[in-house]
Amino acid sequence: MLGYRNFAELSISKAMAKSVDRVWNFINTLRDRSYPVAERELETLQQFAESHGHQGKLQQWDRDYWDELQSLELFRMTEEQLRPYFPLQRVLSGLFQLSSILFGITIKPADPKVEVWHPDVEVFDINDGKGAHIASFFLDLYSRPSEKERGSWTTSFISRSKLLGTKPVAFLVCNQLPPVGSLPSLMSFSEVKSLFHEFGHALQHMLTTVPYSMASGLNNIEWDAVEFPSQFMENWMYDNNTIPLISGHYLTGKPLPQNIFARVLQAHHYGGGSIMLRQMFLAALDLTLYSSTDSWTSVVREIAKRFSVMKQLPEDCVLCTFLHIFSGGYSAGYYAYEWAEVLAVDAFSAFEDVGLQNRNAISKIGHRFRDTVLSLGGGTDPRQVFRLFRGRDPHLEFLLKAYGI
Repeated sequence: MLGYRNFAELSISKAMAKSVDRVWNFINTLRDRSYPVAERELETLQQFAESHGHQGKLQQWDRDYWDELQSLELFRMTEEQLRPYFPLQRVLSGLFQLSSILFGITIKPADPKVEVWHPDVEVFDINDGKGAHIASFFLDLYSRPSEKERGSWTTSFISRSKLLGTKPVAFLVCNQLPPVGSLPSLMSFSEVKSLFHEFGHALQHMLTTVPYSMASGLNNIEWDAVEFPSQFMENWMYDNNTIPLISGHYLTGKPLPQNIFARVLQAHHYGGGSIMLRQMFLAALDLTLYSSTDSWTSVVREIAKRFSVMKQLPEDCVLCTFLHIFSGGYSAGYYAYEWAEVLAVDAFSAFEDVGLQNRNAISKIGHRFRDTVLSLGGGTDPRQVFRLFRGRDPHLEFLLKAYGI
């Protein structure tokens, strides 16, 4: 009735990619580049397992166990060992300092009289370079299993509207450990990364200059571009100049030691080929399900033959837990995670080009990022937004480099 052959065509027509063929080209290119790397990673893991007493060929149920052991041996580091270096207040202070350097904003606690839904919730105001209040956000960081879902997320509460005279307000929610007695809230590296990620979403909502609420902030952004600012912010976690801002041992105040941070950087690339190939398997599975009339069992079987280096188990029921593409809003759009990450790492490379230690230079680029990516949001085609910031279309090679491929 609508002139599309299947739901995938309809869904992607409203995305940055625009066509199913372009998405398939994206998926297949990343598959072809990551597959041989994933094969070598599996061979290395097989050798490691055998050297530690494993007999026979690794099976699906063996992999996570040996992956974990190999990672521990290679990097001699766990999430819990890093946690003392990331007390919440140090992380927040560093994140706000970084945002000030990059985007010329000031973040301060709001009026304590602002109503909140729980005593742990904090409210912050954002002021521009001239000191004018432009946005606010509610920060709800601690886990409360009885009333909060798992995970982290950002939600728009009030959107910018010139007609209504409203300023943007966002909700930023995480699930980390609260303070216990005299012990402050200590964050794992993954939790800090999640906070940076969600803050990227919040920044796009709060720093918008689009005057119409239906297209301002997080509203109306193409699905495969919505993760761009959030994934962009994650990259600063691996910047040697940012780590001293956000880390400080809760007892001594000393930032994360360089030798430990070096291992964090090494671990960041661990298993990159296998991770990318898995993402492309899920993206291809999603796209095929929403464009094919074949049974789901045959679709899984055929996609697995091409996108898995280990033989798929007959009992595999991946679709029973793949909620993203059924109830999570990513129907025929799971590729969007990697599509947006291409934009994010390419954009971050603009900062790397001038030297991340050159704070004056990255501030200038950060202001341009604010005036394009964070400012224009759902009011301008994301392809045009990226060109305004970068001066060209995005390059895939930056993503491959980020994954060590």
